[in-house]
Amino acid sequence: MIDPKEIQNIFRSWESEECPQLFVEYMMKQIIYISRKYSNTEISHQQIEMERILEEILAEADHMEDVCNGFLDILLQNLQDTSVEKVDAPEFLEKIKDYVEHHIAEEISLTSICNTFGVSQPYFSKIFRKYMNKSFNQYITEQRMEKAKEIMRNNKEMLIKEVALSVGYENQFYFSRIFHAYTKMSPSEYFDTF
Repeated sequence: MIDPKEIQNIFRSWESEECPQLFVEYMMKQIIYISRKYSNTEISHQQIEMERILEEILAEADHMEDVCNGFLDILLQNLQDTSVEKVDAPEFLEKIKDYVEHHIAEEISLTSICNTFGVSQPYFSKIFRKYMNKSFNQYITEQRMEKAKEIMRNNKEMLIKEVALSVGYENQFYFSRIFHAYTKMSPSEYFDTF
């Protein structure tokens, strides 16, 4: 049986010892492997799915506590009654899209979405990837970049910093880098096309 308090203590010790992310990731994968091995569940497909979700959690987490909570969700998901989390996926995804559209200027993360909608990160990541064929992080970036392009087309006098803020980026230089990667143009070049 997995003891959540013991897992939290392990994460606290990793944080206090300032262990590198690669070490933490390796150790989490080992714990998942061992827990699956001794729980008599099929490892191959489930292991791959869990590792992919784990990578998304690591990419989205702002704090070690977020990583720990997501990791606990992964470990405990088979022990919980899965009927509690069943959601009509198309309807659920429409709610997610609507939420993102109305909160695009705010900080939106995998953790905040899961907290808002009351679902675990592994469950959310699994159904999101299944129906959208992309990670939630990819979806958020696409939505922000498309909204930024729309704002720039309709407000040619806006400063790049204002555009960045209006789509949830506090750092205009980071926004510019993401915008360039997405459109193959800098925001200034994009403004000049109108």
